[in-house]
Amino acid sequence: MWGAIAKESNAYRVEGIPAVAKAQRDKQLQAQLRDPVKSAQPLEVLEQKLRKVKPIQAHEFFT
Repeated sequence: MWGAIAKESNAYRVEGIPAVAKAQRDKQLQAQLRDPVKSAQPLEVLEQKLRKVKPIQAHEFFT
């Protein structure tokens, strides 16, 4: 059962990566408007970073 929950949680997280990356980029662009010294990372870089996050393992639900 916990394995199935972990699998679905990981699938949900991966499915949401484009939306999360876009939200992060939008926030960076807003910060850049306020302070031109700040930079905004490309969307592809943000998505790549989000994909590097280790998947949830079933045993982690117990810690």
